[in-house]
Amino acid sequence: MPKKVLGRGLGALLAVSDVDNPDRDILNVPIQSIQPNPLQPRKLFDEKKLRELADSIQEKGLIQPIVVSREGGQYSLIVGERRWRACQLV
Repeated sequence: MPKKVLGRGLGALLAVSDVDNPDRDILNVPIQSIQPNPLQPRKLFDEKKLRELADSIQEKGLIQPIVVSREGGQYSLIVGERRWRACQLV
């Protein structure tokens, strides 16, 4: 049985070299350009917790960025769907 990696941080999903790669760009992209990943294992999102996260983002900003890959003019979500959903509530 494969190990579950949800809730263990970005390093559990991506190799450290992928996370710290200086060739990667950090961009501000329109939230409407980001599409959810259909392979996301988490299917249910607690609305109360999303609202709490949205309130935190409103107050403190987005501390950990959302990770996406570019596909044409759109971006596909890789890591951070809860943050992405919460940002839509802000």
